[in-house]
Amino acid sequence: MKIAICDDSKVDIKALYTMLHDWFSSHDSDVHVEVYDSGQKLLLSYEQQKLKNRPDWDIVFLDIYMADMNGIDTARKLREKAPNTMIIFVTSSEEHAIESYDLMAEGYLVKPVARPRLYQLLERLEGRMDLQYATLNVTSDRIPVSLPIAKIRYIEVFNWMCMVHTVGKDFQVNVPLKDIEEQLSQHPNFIKCNRCYLVNLDYAKSVDDNAIVMDQGEEISISVRNKQKTKQAYINYYAQQKGADGK
Repeated sequence: MKIAICDDSKVDIKALYTMLHDWFSSHDSDVHVEVYDSGQKLLLSYEQQKLKNRPDWDIVFLDIYMADMNGIDTARKLREKAPNTMIIFVTSSEEHAIESYDLMAEGYLVKPVARPRLYQLLERLEGRMDLQYATLNVTSDRIPVSLPIAKIRYIEVFNWMCMVHTVGKDFQVNVPLKDIEEQLSQHPNFIKCNRCYLVNLDYAKSVDDNAIVMDQGEEISISVRNKQKTKQAYINYYAQQKGADGK
């Protein structure tokens, strides 16, 4: 597991660093933690590591109130570069909680970080960590491909085939939607909102009575038959996210 902490408080960094190592040690898991005292240094390190083909961070803990570049602006830039990195805000105020959800942050912890709150969040994200490495195995253009499930935004029926929309690229696959749905049945973030669409709620910006609005602005209609199920799935998903915000 590769983690970054970005905070301009040495005391807060030390406390979080210790708690993280304790949790991963208790779970017999390896963890590598990098520390940065500014958003600019974090983003610069990301660019340098990409040039060396090093993997992205799995999780970044971001303080919001930093001198050179605040955590919100840092998160926006990081989301563009590393959309699958999980972001957790760690800050002294609840003021930016709503804004953090707009950025699809995985958590919001209020300082001083309580060990039980942090561990509750890590327990919830443990399944997401596994999801980061899970793949959907399909054939596209007669070539077998393994698509990272965490990067799948949504899937739609397209000309009697399926179009898998991932972060950065779309894949046309000759597989029925029901077969893909079965492969993704262990991943509760996926919801079938109508007979032609399967949506990853990690990339849903909002849900109303008629449509799911995706992170890039697409509006995916919700059928009357699936309206209640879709809304309840989103409520459950949102509640789970909020349950780990440290409040």
